[in-house]
Amino acid sequence: MSSETDTMASVAQDFMQALSEVGSTVTWEQRQVVGRDKYGNPVVKFNPTSIKVIVRGVAPMEVRLTEPGYVMEQYLTIQYDAAHNIDILDRIEYQGVEYEVRAFLPTTEAETKIFGRARIRQLITPIPTGV
Repeated sequence: MSSETDTMASVAQDFMQALSEVGSTVTWEQRQVVGRDKYGNPVVKFNPTSIKVIVRGVAPMEVRLTEPGYVMEQYLTIQYDAAHNIDILDRIEYQGVEYEVRAFLPTTEAETKIFGRARIRQLITPIPTGV
C-alpha cells in the first residue's frame, strides 16, 4: 500500500474509534420532497434514522454572522460517517432539541470519503400571533 493509502486508513480507523468512544446517538431526519402545494412550494416529509455523530459547540470565531433571531449558542457542529448522505435542511434531533443542517464545513477530498462536517442550527418554533 502507498503511504497515502496507509494515512487514509489510519484516519478512517481513528475517526471510527472516536465515533464509538465519544459519539452521540442522534435522530437524523432526512428531508424528502414528496410533492408541491397549490402555490408550487415543496411538500416535504422527514425520514428518521438513528446515527452516531460527534457533536461540539462552536467557537465565536467560527460563526461570524448568525442568522437574524439566532445567537451563537444555538449552533453546533457535527462530524458524521460519510456513508450518511446528510444534506442541507435535513434535521438532527440531539438531546431532545431539533436542529437543521445549515452548512457544510471544509474537509479534504480524501477525508470526504470518510466523514463529513456540518453546522447545525437549533430550530425555533415561531410563537403564533393573535392566539
